[in-house]
Amino acid sequence: MNTDTDVQITGVRTTFVAQIQRTSQSYPASARQLDYLCNLAEREGMDAEALASIHCNKDVADLTEGEASALIAAINGGQSIVKM
Repeated sequence: MNTDTDVQITGVRTTFVAQIQRTSQSYPASARQLDYLCNLAEREGMDAEALASIHCNKDVADLTEGEASALIAAINGGQSIVKM
């Protein structure tokens, strides 16, 4: 891994943990939400499957609504860290 990727993963992990602690939703994520997550991750140069695996120990398809929301927020929050 290069330094940018390490910083990116660290920023996403920190934001994800904070967001998931505020979220208690356990409904399955919708197909639309998962598509958005995957597209957003790809645009930011990330792998949604890897993020789901690292942060939730799940495949993207198995994420709950809250977990998917937290990953989306983490990716959005991590943008400033990556672009510094």
